[in-house]
Amino acid sequence: MDPERERTGRHLKKGRKRRRARNTLVGAAEARRARWDLEERQPEAKKARLSTILFAENCEVTHDQLCELLKYAVLGKSSVPKPSWCQLFHQNHLNNVVVFVLQGMSQLHFYRFYLEFGFLRKAFRHKFRLPPPSSNFLADITGLQKKQIMGDLSKMVEGSLPSAGSKVSINLLNDPIIQKYGSKKVGLTRCLLTKEEMKTFHFPLQGFPDCENFVPTKCNGSITDNSPLFGLDCEMCLTSKGRELTRISLVAEGGCCVMDELVKPDNKILDYLTSFSGITKKILNPVTTKLKDVQRHLKALLPPDAVLVGHSLDLDLRALKVLEQARVEIPLFPFSIVQFSFEPFSPSLTEEMNKRMRIKWTEMSTIYAGPFSKTCNLRALKRLFKSFGSIRSMTLVLETHQPHLCIQYEVLEAAQLAIESLDGILVEGACIKVQRPVTELTLDCNTLVNELEQDSENRGTIYLSGVSETFKEHLLQQSNLFLGLEAVILPKDLKSGKQKRYCFLKFKTFGSAQRALNILKGKDWKLKGRHALTPRHLHAWLRGLPPESRRPPGVRVIPPPSEQQALQALKVDHPKIAAWRWGRKIGKLYHSLGPGTLCLILLPGTKSTHGSFSGLGLMGIKDEEESTTPNMCS
Repeated sequence: MDPERERTGRHLKKGRKRRRARNTLVGAAEARRARWDLEERQPEAKKARLSTILFAENCEVTHDQLCELLKYAVLGKSSVPKPSWCQLFHQNHLNNVVVFVLQGMSQLHFYRFYLEFGFLRKAFRHKFRLPPPSSNFLADITGLQKKQIMGDLSKMVEGSLPSAGSKVSINLLNDPIIQKYGSKKVGLTRCLLTKEEMKTFHFPLQGFPDCENFVPTKCNGSITDNSPLFGLDCEMCLTSKGRELTRISLVAEGGCCVMDELVKPDNKILDYLTSFSGITKKILNPVTTKLKDVQRHLKALLPPDAVLVGHSLDLDLRALKVLEQARVEIPLFPFSIVQFSFEPFSPSLTEEMNKRMRIKWTEMSTIYAGPFSKTCNLRALKRLFKSFGSIRSMTLVLETHQPHLCIQYEVLEAAQLAIESLDGILVEGACIKVQRPVTELTLDCNTLVNELEQDSENRGTIYLSGVSETFKEHLLQQSNLFLGLEAVILPKDLKSGKQKRYCFLKFKTFGSAQRALNILKGKDWKLKGRHALTPRHLHAWLRGLPPESRRPPGVRVIPPPSEQQALQALKVDHPKIAAWRWGRKIGKLYHSLGPGTLCLILLPGTKSTHGSFSGLGLMGIKDEEESTTPNMCS
């Protein structure tokens, strides 16, 4: 073969290989983009979920508005109107509503012990402010207001109980049971769950694929309003095969306990779930009763027309591996309130904590930059630093050999962006250092910033600076570039009403937010930005910062505590350790909840003669939050 033709052939082959490789890379990139597009556009299976944005004014939800949501979640749109401040989609797919109330805690305490509340800050995407509590917080949020009908209770001695002659009643017109069934007496058969309702609540039924080894009871007689009631409750543990029965209790309607048995699971126990059941390894070790023994005993005890009553009976029956043919009665959609009480802080300590907390956020939003030359262009420097976000104040520091600048930003994101963008670079011929003031309140700010970025409410949200008045219109015109965009938050100046030069974009997923950030920081948009650090309710709180609580940033020298005081601070009853333990305890309770559970964590706030502090609410649906729920050991 001609050598020239051979060389030409080799070149053509190499060219074809390169083109194939390039086409393969382009194809892979296009396939990856197609997968992303498919992920964003895929229709979701119907399940209960909450709206991305809360419509509360200043991110504050009143107690009446909270009551609206709870009623709607429990009763549905056929009984009560939809809540005005948020959207709850597919309410009929909710399986449970659980409210944890942390009495004695406020928004101040949550952010004071933010790093200790690891589970709470990562697990719940929705957070909102609550007004200071009234004298009866639980009555306010459930709609069960106590009313004095007769009797002059104000003349009673403080601390004494009402006498038998004192007539105090409860207004039940807003009670969910009254709203669903009416105020007149109804028969037992009116309260039974239908077959369709039992399917909705995942009861074990004959013919279901996951109920093949379940045992039917002999309860197949017709039910009347005089059929006997039996209260059923079961405790479970976690084994290598999942949840298994460890205790069963059965009570007849007269209050007589007819069955109370401990049960030894068939499989290896991984967790006794002692904090929920009280059952320990020591208690269960000598037990020989097995599940089949309990099933046999239960069949012998229950008459043909028996009606079972209980809470979360679907889970109990599954643990028993027992089928019930349309004879389960539940008076109301599963709804629980779990209340924890905390020792109140002294008024002076709370006020000091409040001042230091606000100062800390101010100092974290403040940066020092320099050194600059003595002939530096201050206007150009102000434009440079203003490009990262709105500036609250900028002062020239002349105490040093060369000038420095002290800049206080309106939002934490702007300060962090300026540090990340300018620290160590050349500005007007000088290599500058950009950093926060070093005080006892900012020593852990790097850790705090990292944790704020991982906060479930901030994940999927980006901060942008340099946006124009037409930014939103331009953004929506090119919405095909920003798949998964759920909300555009454009803050306005409270006095002028004008749109600020920064904004927040909320996306469905962290990946969508990251892709959008890369595009918006590119040459076509030329914006500055990063992932968000502060949720909306926190902005509203920080805007109310009183001038007297601010102090110039800088080093504050305080005398070191005595050795005895330092050791006292490290004791197990220190508030930080208590907050960490309570956070883990609530996390364990949360993980025990079933899927489709609407869960609210309420810190009601505090109120006393010395002042009042706003509360905080955290909210999420178990299925919806799974992707952001951290490991409990973290």
